[in-house]
Amino acid sequence: MFKKWHRLMTRLRQGSATVKIEGRTLTVDELSVVLAGTIRDWVVAGDVVVVVIDMETPENVFGVSRKGAVVWQVPNLRSVEYEGQGMIGITRGYYNVSAADGHRVVLHGDDGEFVEVDARTGTPLTNVAASRRGRRPW
Repeated sequence: MFKKWHRLMTRLRQGSATVKIEGRTLTVDELSVVLAGTIRDWVVAGDVVVVVIDMETPENVFGVSRKGAVVWQVPNLRSVEYEGQGMIGITRGYYNVSAADGHRVVLHGDDGEFVEVDARTGTPLTNVAASRRGRRPW
């Protein structure tokens, strides 16, 4: 019961931002934005709240300013180039987000892959294919 409630409504003060989550609605310092899906995970990174919504598309991560505006959406990384070869990137939605340091966050896919992103712009800082290096594809 707690997990279900916690997923529907979370209120937390992180840094100097007050963040409240209710289903698809994100409220940052009393300014709200309604996203396309239920909010699965979030983290405050500087002046941006990075939000993962519950959708089966790799474009399910958004950066939201403290003014309640969506400032970026993670780019489509379904295919990437790595060491001169075309490779499969993220084909399903990201599962969660964690803070790295400063303005960097790490987006985690449900197959164990990850990509580091600039929280201010949504620009990938690492290659998702590199996170699979040394792992079997099955």
